[in-house]
Amino acid sequence: ITWTTDRDDIKVIEDKENKQVTIDLNEKTPVDIDYTLTATIADPDGKTATLSFKLKVPKYVLSSWDQYMKLEAGKAVVIEGYVAAIHSQSEGNKYNMLYVHDVNNKGGYYIYSMTADPIKDLNLKKGMLVSVTGTKDIYSGTHEIKDATVNVLDTKVVDFAPLDITKIYKDADSCTDEALVSKLGMLVTIKGVEITDQ
Repeated sequence: ITWTTDRDDIKVIEDKENKQVTIDLNEKTPVDIDYTLTATIADPDGKTATLSFKLKVPKYVLSSWDQYMKLEAGKAVVIEGYVAAIHSQSEGNKYNMLYVHDVNNKGGYYIYSMTADPIKDLNLKKGMLVSVTGTKDIYSGTHEIKDATVNVLDTKVVDFAPLDITKIYKDADSCTDEALVSKLGMLVTIKGVEITDQ
């Protein structure tokens, strides 16, 4: 299969090992960009067939944490924050994931099932400032970003103290309580709590 687009500014990057195709647009576009992605299939005799997909690159909009929390599942999202925790397949984790601390200290972001390994491929470290582009998802009441790409904005490692959420934790009726969920991607501390089951 050969993949092509009808625009010179949109590139197709093939990952044959993982059988994935990435669309690359190296700019923060101020408007939506419509394009056609075409797959051309050839057999050993040289016969070909094509299948085309009408797609859209959404305009670049950096979301605040409040805007992110209000965003519906399935919508494109771009956020910025500090890496709070890393799960890397190269270090034995089942999935490539990140927890990102909002730059304005309002809440956290959970970025799951990344294609790129955050340590091996992206050289990420806790405390680095990153931007994350992906699709908003909501799973069991928690807000998440899937199909994400991560760009390092600053390699300087920033230390930040854990946020004490003891009162928020004690006041929550369930693990999906909005006040508790908002702290999901942050580095936190909970005092005077005994964990009896997981």
